[in-house]
Amino acid sequence: KSVQAVGYGHHYLVNVTPPVEHAPELIPDPLSSFPIPAAGACQFTDTKITGGPHTLNPGVYCGGLTVENGAIVTLKPGLYNLKGGSFVVDGATVKGEGVTVSLADSDAVIEWTEANLQLSAPKSGAYAGLAIIGSRDPASHTIEASTIDVHGVIYLLRGDFTWTNTGTPAVSALWTAWIVDGISWL
Repeated sequence: KSVQAVGYGHHYLVNVTPPVEHAPELIPDPLSSFPIPAAGACQFTDTKITGGPHTLNPGVYCGGLTVENGAIVTLKPGLYNLKGGSFVVDGATVKGEGVTVSLADSDAVIEWTEANLQLSAPKSGAYAGLAIIGSRDPASHTIEASTIDVHGVIYLLRGDFTWTNTGTPAVSALWTAWIVDGISWL
């Protein structure tokens, strides 16, 4: 129902609905004591999905996860831990209910271009409410011409985003909370 930014007077934001408001105070990290999941041993390596429908299982994805060229990937409920590579969605769809995506290190960044993301966080368990979480290391993420329909928290505390979009994509998520270092909307 609102978009607020700390340091609002130092940023120029357009095409944001409702218009950005000044956040009255800096809110301390609400998840500062929450442990980011350890990645563990690799179960999948350099996973690349191209075209058509696919279903993926939770686990540790080393070297990243790439979904491209019209692929429609359904994530089964659970924790998807990416380490040592990006979460790339390029001209494709990734959807899942009861899903948490964890970016385990600074090499695990979001690179979404012409992507359609439809994710909802688990409703119970250790990651209840958390759709995307990441290490507390600095990281730069990019989103371009994509629909981000995420019902849950996106927690990338030291992550900054460059987000380029036009139009108003249709989303069904009741709410999304972004806990990030900053977003540059272009």
